[in-house]
Amino acid sequence: ASVSIAVTNCPNNANFKGNYAMLLQGWSDSASGEVYTGMAGSFVADGAGNITQGMEDFNDPSDGYSPGTFTGNSYCVAPDNLGFMTIGSGSNSRTLAFSLQSGGNGNIIFYDASTGFQGSGVLLKQTTSAFSLAQITGPYALELIGADMQGGRYGMGGVFTANGTANLTNGELDMNDSGLFNNGNGPSNPLSFSSNDLTLAANGRGTVGLN
Repeated sequence: ASVSIAVTNCPNNANFKGNYAMLLQGWSDSASGEVYTGMAGSFVADGAGNITQGMEDFNDPSDGYSPGTFTGNSYCVAPDNLGFMTIGSGSNSRTLAFSLQSGGNGNIIFYDASTGFQGSGVLLKQTTSAFSLAQITGPYALELIGADMQGGRYGMGGVFTANGTANLTNGELDMNDSGLFNNGNGPSNPLSFSSNDLTLAANGRGTVGLN
């Protein structure tokens, strides 16, 4: 299978402008077969077909976590707000097709014949004024969906409270690893957690460890 892109002019490039975050989930080929893979990243589109300040984080059960950066790339938006963008360089160059919504957000899809990675997800405009720990306050819900080291589906959902600092409190998680938790009867009993190491960089990328 392949993704064919036949955009030849780019009159709507101005509709794709600003700081963006992207999230793709899908499958990739490995020595052990297809594995669940996720990619998260961000970049800046200048409204004239250029992409800068790109960064991406890949993760899958077979190869583990892999961060990267990209810059000096391009995009093209057709009259119907369908388009494509190229990120990375050389052997790491990838083309992603996307569709824009009226507010600037969109949907994105990716297929790489060399690695077999097939993924789809969302494009979301970022609010750069929120790139501060002081802006992360109040109750939050979280969700993670992926796979374990054996390729089985893994899911986790929970809640926590943030107070604008590195600390998270009142954390509670439910987890399910292919039915293995709770004696194979589905989700685990709720587990409590906290954190004291939430970080957020000036570009909006953050990390946190759940204890």
